[in-house]
Amino acid sequence: LITFVFQGEKIEDIPKEVLMDCAHLVKANSIQGCKMNNVNVVYTPWSNLKKTADMDVGQIGFHRQKDVKIMTVEKKVNEILNRLEKTKLERFPDLAAEKEGRDREERNEKKAQIQEMKRREKEEMKKKREMDELRDFKLALPVDHHLKRVGSYILIRCMVSYDKKTVEVRVTYGISKMSTQGSKYINKEIQNAVKGVKEIKTLIEKTNEERKSLLDTLEEAKKKKEEALDETRESEMKLKATPGVCNETMMALWEECKPCLKQTCMKFYARVCRSGSGLVGRQLEEFLNQSSPFYFWMNGDRIDSLLESDRQQNHILDAMEDSFTRASGIMDALFQDSFFTHEPQDTRYFSPFTLPHRRPHFLYHKSRLARSLLPLSPYGHLGFQDMFQPFFEMIRQAQQAMDVPFHDPGSQSPGMDFMREGDDDPKAVCKEIRHNSTGCLKMKDRCDKCQEILSVDCSTNSPAQAQLRQELNDSLQVAESLTQRYEELLRSYQRKMSSTSTLLGQLNAQLGWLSQLANLTQGQDQSYLRVSTVTSHSSDSDSPSRVTEVVVKLFDSDPITLVIPEDPRDNPKFMDTVAEKALQEYRRKNREE
Repeated sequence: LITFVFQGEKIEDIPKEVLMDCAHLVKANSIQGCKMNNVNVVYTPWSNLKKTADMDVGQIGFHRQKDVKIMTVEKKVNEILNRLEKTKLERFPDLAAEKEGRDREERNEKKAQIQEMKRREKEEMKKKREMDELRDFKLALPVDHHLKRVGSYILIRCMVSYDKKTVEVRVTYGISKMSTQGSKYINKEIQNAVKGVKEIKTLIEKTNEERKSLLDTLEEAKKKKEEALDETRESEMKLKATPGVCNETMMALWEECKPCLKQTCMKFYARVCRSGSGLVGRQLEEFLNQSSPFYFWMNGDRIDSLLESDRQQNHILDAMEDSFTRASGIMDALFQDSFFTHEPQDTRYFSPFTLPHRRPHFLYHKSRLARSLLPLSPYGHLGFQDMFQPFFEMIRQAQQAMDVPFHDPGSQSPGMDFMREGDDDPKAVCKEIRHNSTGCLKMKDRCDKCQEILSVDCSTNSPAQAQLRQELNDSLQVAESLTQRYEELLRSYQRKMSSTSTLLGQLNAQLGWLSQLANLTQGQDQSYLRVSTVTSHSSDSDSPSRVTEVVVKLFDSDPITLVIPEDPRDNPKFMDTVAEKALQEYRRKNREE
């Protein structure tokens, strides 16, 4: 017999009518019970069911016999069964999901109970603390006390107003102890910053190794590309050396191609480039009259485009390598500095740092820049000024060197493909047309007669020339494919350079606030954070709240006022919170400056 109870109910709370309906269903669905009268039906909570491996199929036992209930069904009652049949509802539940949902509800309920218990405990502690304050400060009448400093504890003022039911207490809870605790937190943050700098340094070195590996791949691709270009130029020279054939056919087509080519190019130029159309038109007409259809037929424009791409790709790679060499020289000088390689011997000089005894190098083992910028002995005393003064400017210079715009990965190199309307940089296309009119040749695919020149078959008159042309086209396709592959590698190389630049930016941000400490003078006082006053505000209104106002000085900063929504007596990590907020404010002001 299975039925359900609502949360908070017991099995005894199930109405008898419901139990009787369920018992009739059990009897009716039993193979033997449906034929008998006075059938006993057993029901019990599901948690009381017991099933072991040695039991037969359908056999069950019980954990607690006292929780087993029995009711008797005398005989079959059709009215009950017919009524239940009309309300029959078949379900195919996901038992695992339902169990998980029930368990989740129980966990949430338990969590809510724990939170409610904590809230009540917190309210009770707050009320007790307020009662202690009222008792300690004897708030029977309005008072205004001024007390003297006693050791490191001082009660500056106690003001009470019964009318407003507020209490304001300004008190330093062990100023010396609080300053020491806050300084320890600052010390830990400085060490974390140095650790972060070294982690970024490791990433930069790893990125550099990846860059060098990519450069090897780039050099190999460059070699293959240049071999393909040499083969293409050789095929071109052989084809040019053959006697001209099909000249009449190509010349006739060329005379029809030139007007279309000029009209298409000038239409584009007038719409996109606008200025100087008349002069460009005359230059273009002269250029076309001097050009040969044989140049078209042997894909001379594609060959010229490949050669121009090769020239620009070499220029781009040289520019990136030169930039990286300058940046890596600066980074080599930075990472060979004693800040990264030597542990200070005298704790009076910047005691927070404990660095390993090692001398890594970034790229080069020897650096003239390192000797000129950092002449200090690596085993000398390290103060804030010696430690940080060169770093900020050096990293900035390295990042500037890496951020030189080399190549837009989203654009094609000039001549990489036939120009289509809307492709390439319009300014670059206009400049190319004004310079030598060769940009107009890229528009030949818009003129049918120009396309027919490419389709002229001279194999009947000169099979050798046709064979040379086929060899040229094959080598041209290989060269274009390798040039495109080289272009993709070049973009990957630039992305790797950009990644290094990003890491330099992170390094700059990490060291930035530390570099602001360069002008600090180091004395015997190692209290990086000094607490001036602590003021607690409390209220016993309907919505009680408590905040603490703390005035501190961090390093050489002006006094910083912080408002903390806690009481120093409630939280042992109170000064960690104060120091964290003070450091955030200190960094913010340095960024603004």
